[in-house]
Amino acid sequence: MNQKPPTKHVFGGPWTEVKLDAVQYYLECYAKALTWAEMDIWYIDAFAGTGDREATREIGGLFENLPIETITETLAGSARRALQVDPPFGHFVFIENHPERCAALEALQQETTRPVSVIRGRLTLCLRGWSANSLGFAKTSHEAGAWSF
Repeated sequence: MNQKPPTKHVFGGPWTEVKLDAVQYYLECYAKALTWAEMDIWYIDAFAGTGDREATREIGGLFENLPIETITETLAGSARRALQVDPPFGHFVFIENHPERCAALEALQQETTRPVSVIRGRLTLCLRGWSANSLGFAKTSHEAGAWSF
């Protein structure tokens, strides 16, 4: 069987980790704050990427008494971080236009038992026809959502 290696998604820099930490903290607070209300909480990531991101950084140097070298790390992106939030969201919608990134999100979808929809397309076109029923989720009278752009 000839399997393709996972799609690498290289973007951002050290500030990206700060932003993702802030988003994850916000999502955790949001989910905890709405748990008591028994709301159907949705997480919608409009530019979901692959769920992960590749980053390079230098290690070693004078203070570590080691030669300087550049390493590459795979770090959790916003979609993967959202799936780790506890208490969990009721539904996850990952929107991505890039076909290989969408395939990576579908693989991420297989790693969880949480209700995840992966939608391939441009955000503006997806939102025109989007509804809870079109995603296969039953609509409840109390819904709340968290968006990530």
